[in-house]
Amino acid sequence: MDGYESTRRTFLRKIGLTVGAAAVSGVAGATQIIEDKMQFPLTEEQTAFMQNYDRWMDDFLEVIQERKTNPDGLEVNKRLMVLSQESQAWQPQLIEFMKDSNFAKHYMIATERMTNEIG
Repeated sequence: MDGYESTRRTFLRKIGLTVGAAAVSGVAGATQIIEDKMQFPLTEEQTAFMQNYDRWMDDFLEVIQERKTNPDGLEVNKRLMVLSQESQAWQPQLIEFMKDSNFAKHYMIATERMTNEIG
């Protein structure tokens, strides 16, 4: 197992395969992430998964922001539960895709946005 694989496994254990990465600050940061993603080409199925994951991440980050201002809000907590259930539904597919090193690297890059936002 190489150093990347070890780091990836540690990361996945910490996030439970559902949480990831963080808000990109500035255009330069966004450009770098796009360039990094291009280095790890995905299959058509993996691309579709990541597009859905990106939409899910946007919704999740919105809920996290709402919870920061209203942690006991019933509606925000309901939305969080729905998002958690959605992530559980696609988790088997994510686990399978993570066996592909290109996908794993792409996923890690994509989830940086969430990590920074939540942190």
